[in-house]
Amino acid sequence: MRTCYQHIPLTGDHPAQMMGNHPSRAVPAQARPLLAGTLEAVAAVLDGQSGHVGHPGRAATGWLHCADLLADGRLDRELRAMSDAYGYSREVSATHFLSAYASGVGGLAIAAYMLHSRVPDVCAHDMSLHAAPGGWFDATAFHSERVTMLTDDPALFVTVVPATDDRRHDPVSDRTADPTTSRMIDVVADRDALRRRLVTALVGHLEPLVVTLQAQARLGLSALWGMVAAQCGRTFLLTERVTRDPDIGRAEADAFFALASPPMRARPAWFEFTHRGRRQTAMRRGSCCLAHRMTSQYCTTCPFTPDSERELRLRAWIDTQGDGGLAIG
Repeated sequence: MRTCYQHIPLTGDHPAQMMGNHPSRAVPAQARPLLAGTLEAVAAVLDGQSGHVGHPGRAATGWLHCADLLADGRLDRELRAMSDAYGYSREVSATHFLSAYASGVGGLAIAAYMLHSRVPDVCAHDMSLHAAPGGWFDATAFHSERVTMLTDDPALFVTVVPATDDRRHDPVSDRTADPTTSRMIDVVADRDALRRRLVTALVGHLEPLVVTLQAQARLGLSALWGMVAAQCGRTFLLTERVTRDPDIGRAEADAFFALASPPMRARPAWFEFTHRGRRQTAMRRGSCCLAHRMTSQYCTTCPFTPDSERELRLRAWIDTQGDGGLAIG
């Protein structure tokens, strides 16, 4: 299944009418890309991950084009490479790769939703991920500037004076963008609709990968979706770094998982405790990633780790972060 929403390119001076009677708004072509500004803001949430607007090109080193992952044996090669590099079993390679991929695809989208109430286009055909050491992805490229936002988004009402020459350099493709590139914006009426858009788009992107991994690694669908859910839950909680609100991330995650179940019924549970006078919310995963087979130790967030041990580890982890540390790694 491939879920890609049809966005309306806005090139005129007057708002167009979209399906569902939601208004779309014209953004001046010379305005700085809305998505680029949002991606800069969410970088404060996700350590070691960045987002860019642009297509890295087929010849770019280290980039995985999401649309290519399930073609021509690419996924099998990725899993074999991970097994060869780190000594993982096939099953552990599958859970590790899916966790990394879900973080690369969903992390920036969820953070953008939380901080700016905007959802980028996460269709597999319009995304690429850059590989980093350790089997993770450190950069996400959104090939287009398509974004879904609320009707009261302040950016819809900003007037930008056209610049004489506003050719912008693209950090991903190393090319200069045409200043007349049209913006594509989809507008929804309220946050509930925006959340549904986020859930449907992420599930639509990840479902084919989960189904394929089930066949290739002999793992259950619930366990695999649990890997996805853990990465989603992690991002929701990490947004406290910016919002400074200990409740909103968890509340939004609960609403997200209510829509995403099934398939994400193996969602993480919350684990709360107080450390140095501050209330902390951590996760207990809904399924095991199987890494204990390689390390002889369960992960801190593993459902098989006793809560007493989990709390001890998390307290030590928080203390390594200094002021404002969170019980999320």
